[in-house]
Amino acid sequence: MNTQTLTSHQEQLQRMGITLPSSPKSAQLLLQWIARGGVEADKRIAILKAAERDYVGKRVRHKGDGRCGKVRWILFRGMEFRAAARQSLDHRFTHPLDASVAWDNEGAKPISIGSLEVISEG
Repeated sequence: MNTQTLTSHQEQLQRMGITLPSSPKSAQLLLQWIARGGVEADKRIAILKAAERDYVGKRVRHKGDGRCGKVRWILFRGMEFRAAARQSLDHRFTHPLDASVAWDNEGAKPISIGSLEVISEG
């Protein structure tokens, strides 16, 4: 990605050493999630970086339906989505963070990292 086209939110994530999601809105939501950590925002940054280390670039399998794909980046879909997801039995593997996964047979879609298991390093 060309640095001249980055939004201020994307630039902030880049300075933190975080893999940039594809959209400025996704970058903004990640920053909001970090900021909600208040005085412990550094812990959220550490959680995000750990999720990147554990998942980005790796092949994964969905624990519920067995589909496989490769993780592109980590994102946060917002508090409203999280609240709605927790009410659904279809979203029993929830985690505050999601992964954008390029699924083998259906293209890229976000999914909670709590529903993923790593099957290979890439």
